[in-house]
Amino acid sequence: MTQSPATRGEFVSWDGGCLFVSTATAITGVHAHYAVQVALGSEFGIRFRPNDSDPWIAYDGVIIPSRQPHAMDATAVHSNAVLFVEPETREGRALIELYAPKGIAPLRPDDAQKAARQTR
Repeated sequence: MTQSPATRGEFVSWDGGCLFVSTATAITGVHAHYAVQVALGSEFGIRFRPNDSDPWIAYDGVIIPSRQPHAMDATAVHSNAVLFVEPETREGRALIELYAPKGIAPLRPDDAQKAARQTR
């Protein structure tokens, strides 16, 4: 059985990170990754949760620390951007220091709105 991808869009990578800009076609299951994740929708409503038993929470955008389990639902927003940054890079250390998140943390509204304007 062939499964369709959860997103359709563009991918750019560089040493220390990568960026996906896409339209979600499905909800991702709970997973974790090594990179720090910054994610936002083109408008309010991108949803996350740390496990299958917790309720979905809608955000402008989030920052998720390395190895933090989470599920993502971006099907309610027109488009979304997901930035992965290796935690040992200068940028990764700056994100960790700036947000010092424990779990899924909301981006500051001004930061999320500025970034969302760039995805339109």
